[in-house]
Amino acid sequence: MILTAINWIAFACYLEWGLAHLLACGLVCVPAARDDPGAVLSTYLKGASDKEREHLRDHPFPRHTNRILLQHGYNIGVAGAWSLMLCYFVLAPVRNTWLLGLLPWTFDIGYFLSVGVPELGDTASEAQSYIITTALFLTAFVVRDAYDVTFVELALTMAVPGLLPVAALANKVYKMVQRKSSNML
Repeated sequence: MILTAINWIAFACYLEWGLAHLLACGLVCVPAARDDPGAVLSTYLKGASDKEREHLRDHPFPRHTNRILLQHGYNIGVAGAWSLMLCYFVLAPVRNTWLLGLLPWTFDIGYFLSVGVPELGDTASEAQSYIITTALFLTAFVVRDAYDVTFVELALTMAVPGLLPVAALANKVYKMVQRKSSNML
């Protein structure tokens, strides 16, 4: 198999996303292990106002809240490690490489719904959604180049990753219109 720019760009996207999420795992797990959920949340929700983030840092949380955040941090790490594994599979694809790429992408849907929609994340975190979407989209072509895929399979594996940026764009437009209409009142 001849490696193309598509393989290498997908590789770079999975690598960056994986490393970013392993780092995020540490950023979540360390303060959570110290039983400091406020530090986790005020760091994680960088798009929240300074007042909201200060409240999170100073707010007393119910006992064992840190345990849920530890679980979340671990899950972030697993998704990051999975993404790093995909670096290999976009260079030496197996028939189900695209399906393997669904895990980090669907993980990012959770981020989008819980943090992206209410605009509580920062630009760097939001960019991760586009990076993993690009990786999964390109993985459709990696599989196509290595295996005999039907037109329908290719179309679906190209279209599915597009759902996330379309939803993100719709959310941005909605929020912009919402802000504009509230300023007019």
